[in-house]
Amino acid sequence: AILKAVKFKNNNAITWIITPLDIAVILFYACCLLSLVQAASPYQAVSYLLNWGSGVILYFFLTHSLKDKERIIALLIGLGVSCGIVSLIGILQHLTHFSWIPQVNPPASTFANRNMAAHFVAICFPITIGAVLLSRGLMLKCVGTLSLLASALYLVYTQTRSAWLGISAVLFLMCLGTPFFAAAVRNYLTRKKIVIASALII
Repeated sequence: AILKAVKFKNNNAITWIITPLDIAVILFYACCLLSLVQAASPYQAVSYLLNWGSGVILYFFLTHSLKDKERIIALLIGLGVSCGIVSLIGILQHLTHFSWIPQVNPPASTFANRNMAAHFVAICFPITIGAVLLSRGLMLKCVGTLSLLASALYLVYTQTRSAWLGISAVLFLMCLGTPFFAAAVRNYLTRKKIVIASALII
């Protein structure tokens, strides 16, 4: 994304077009900055603001450089495979009790605590579903499906109810919105209406 951003040819450079989601992300980081107003020691918040800031920068690079469908699918597949690997490591930790990966609360896979690993898996779960639905090859679909099964089993071992609640909410919204979302966007929602709705929701 960085290499594409610094190219000088117009047909290769990143085109920065503000979208409604961009506005929501910027407002989120602005709220993070506002937390410094009443902070007893602003320096303690700097590391967190740098973490969130790097996430915002990464978001903008990804959304403005991944324009074609194949690159987006490749990104989804990469995240889905990483989710499956993390889940497999956690499952092995639970079943075999090996401890060569430092962890505070096993089975934490490659994270310090199992709740952090569970939340990573919960975040990647709907992304893996997207990878399975969008990928064309049978092999990729099988790998994504196995990753979903491993993720579900690993979440059982972590006993993290908030992760299960998050996945349940995402699956419910996907089932609820999928049949109507495309038609609603095509027939009703304009960019102006999306911006106004996003502002009201925020």
